[in-house]
Amino acid sequence: MKPPSLILAVFFLVGSWYYALSISSTGGVAFKSGQPNDFFQLWSASRAILHRIDPYGPEVTKDNQIAVYGTTAAFAGGKDDRRLEYPIIAAFPILPLGLFGFRIADTIAVLIMAALIFLCVGWLRGVWTPTTILYVLFTFSSYPVIVGLQMRQPTLLFLAIAIASFALARSGYLTSAGFMAVLACGKPHVAFPILLPLLIWALADWPVRKRFVSSFTISALALFTLGNLLVPGWFREWLSFLHGYSQFAPPSVLVHLLGPRIGIIASLILTVGLTVSLWINRRSDLGLQVAFSTTVFCLIIQGQLYNMALLLVSAIWVADHAADLERSGVVSQVGLTVTRIAFLVFWTSTAIGGVLMHLNSPSRSIAWSVAVTMISPVLLALLGIMLAQIFCAGDFNEVESQMELYSASRRRK
Repeated sequence: MKPPSLILAVFFLVGSWYYALSISSTGGVAFKSGQPNDFFQLWSASRAILHRIDPYGPEVTKDNQIAVYGTTAAFAGGKDDRRLEYPIIAAFPILPLGLFGFRIADTIAVLIMAALIFLCVGWLRGVWTPTTILYVLFTFSSYPVIVGLQMRQPTLLFLAIAIASFALARSGYLTSAGFMAVLACGKPHVAFPILLPLLIWALADWPVRKRFVSSFTISALALFTLGNLLVPGWFREWLSFLHGYSQFAPPSVLVHLLGPRIGIIASLILTVGLTVSLWINRRSDLGLQVAFSTTVFCLIIQGQLYNMALLLVSAIWVADHAADLERSGVVSQVGLTVTRIAFLVFWTSTAIGGVLMHLNSPSRSIAWSVAVTMISPVLLALLGIMLAQIFCAGDFNEVESQMELYSASRRRK
């Protein structure tokens, strides 16, 4: 770890959190003291399950409405009726927190999320070194992660579980990886970008990796059955909620840019194209495949800023393979330079945004849009360099072979 890099990381960490706290102090991000956050729904669901109450039922839904609106959704005129928007398995990882009051559970939840994001950096790299700690500092300087922590957004929890599944699979612990993959499906649109390349990777060498698919299938059936025992008919109730969810859910990046009809068609085409590409490159580096998939899905899933935390996967892959990229030709070199500039501009602009929040009205208006605006170049830069590696620069079979040898040695021990 070079001292200038450490100094820069600390500067961005302080600047980004100053920006985030400046924004939240106006009441525009996260919630004011005493009001619930995005974790409240999962907490109330876990509490309902422990008390044998239907978490999708009117009693819990009304509690969620009052917690957010101060009254019922109908009286407040809210489109979102605050029914539980997650499948029942989403409550399983945090079920014990339902035993505590919300304030205690909320404190524990944010500590768990922060710890898991910290661990995710090491899981993605597969090694703990001073460079890993440097990456941790940059990760916690990134506004999508910061706002996710502020809002106690379950995206961070299920992203971490999905990354844990990837790390376990890459290290040869296929049975545990399959189980973790099912738990990650508590937020399907966060889990699927990682689960899709993992399933294709498993099919590519079926005799060796079939335990991942078997474990995933058995675990899914077991948790689905357990959910039905605890909350009979939960799947039907969840699907009923999803039917009207599009009325108030934020659109994806593609839908926002292209409109509902063309955006949905483009999303379907992109998903099919991604699947075909993953299959064609199924014997390439698994890390590259997962990084590529998560980056593409950032265009397809809801365009919430905290969902951009998925870019952590591709960002760390690019950082770890910077030396390889510099030797991979002009396209990769240009892509790496653009990506570095995009991240520097993103972190610098959020640090400056904290200062702008305390100046005149025009400056505050600019500050409000900094994080949302500046994440777009990061997304496009990462997408460009991922496409370059998939279609232009060849694969990283040597890296994959080394990981396979490492996994095999671990299994022999």
